[in-house]
Amino acid sequence: MQTLLYHGSKPERKDMLDRHFRQDQSGRYPVMITSYEICIIDRRHLEKFKWQYLVVDEGQRVKNRNCRLIRE
Repeated sequence: MQTLLYHGSKPERKDMLDRHFRQDQSGRYPVMITSYEICIIDRRHLEKFKWQYLVVDEGQRVKNRNCRLIRE
């Protein structure tokens, strides 16, 4: 399974999206591993994809149903 650590500077992250998240013949994308903060920062770029699963290892934040990650 191909994985991608989606982290780094804004230009580095843009480059990762451009290189790894283009529609190809197989329609498969890598598993993206990133942080809560990067999800929030890059929300408008990440929401363009149809995600099948979202796993969040931020239990203390997700307990609050009004947290920004849950709203967005």
